[in-house]
This record gives sequence, C-alpha cells and structure tokens, in this order.
Amino acid sequence: YKHDSNEAFEMLYQRYSKKLYSFILRKIGHEQATEDIFQSTFIKFHRSKNRYQGDIPVKKWVFTICQSELIDYTRKEKRDQQIALDANIAFANFLASPKSSFGTLDTSHLNKEEQELLKYRYEDELEFNDIAKKIGLAPASVRKRVSRLLNKLRQKNGGKNRG
Repeated sequence: YKHDSNEAFEMLYQRYSKKLYSFILRKIGHEQATEDIFQSTFIKFHRSKNRYQGDIPVKKWVFTICQSELIDYTRKEKRDQQIALDANIAFANFLASPKSSFGTLDTSHLNKEEQELLKYRYEDELEFNDIAKKIGLAPASVRKRVSRLLNKLRQKNGGKNRG
C-alpha cells in the first residue's frame, strides 16, 4: 500500500473497516458522528501512508489514528456544548434583568437574519441542530451566532448587565 497499490489498500480496508466502525460507534453512540470519524480516520491513514515505518502493526497504527480523531471529536463536542450552555445562561441572565423580556426587546438594530435566528431559538424554542438544518449552517455556527447576538442585545438593551 505504501507504494500506491490499490489492491493493498482494499485489503487493509476490508480487514479493518468493520472493526474500526464498530469501535467508533461503541465509543460515540451516534451514527453520523461515527461516519465522520470513520472517514477522517481513513483519510488520515491514506495521507500518512508514506510515514509508516513498519515498526508497529498496521492495525495499531490505524487505531492510533482513530483514537486521535475520537479525542478531537470529543474536544469539539465539549466546546460546542459549552458554547450552547453559555448562550443559554447569557439569555437567562438577560431575561432575569428587570429591564428586559424577550417580547419587548428592541431588536431594530439587528438585521432580519439575526432577528429570525433569535425567533427560531427563543420564540419557536428550536434546538441548535434544528435551526442549523433550517438555515443551512453548522450547529456550532448557530450556537456562536446566537451567543454573539445575545451579547449584542445585552449591550444595546441592558448596558453593563453581564451574566
């Protein structure tokens, strides 16, 4: 495989793909994330084939790459969850302010897209994943935008009131 043999790659893929996929699915428990991690593992495996020295078994090498992908995924998920938590806490603190309630907020300084995003999240009570599908963005991007909008609203409507 190191010398560009497609047959060798197919053999390695057949040998390890089911085990690798099952391993990831057991760790993650989510089909889409498993697919993503599985694909990125084999992409990295392919891209790094020239660095393989043969001093460790191929199976260990593939699973080491996979473990690295799982760690990256877990870190990203924790970061995304923290962004979502921060956005929800910021909004709860904002609403707790005696000067504000969502229905009476001055959102005239927000563009239509920003107003719609807040409406989806707090009036329609949609989850970030649902909003992301609706507007064609990644859930992490939606979380970040909502968090920024809440800060923008807080500054405009509540001055120094920070949660």
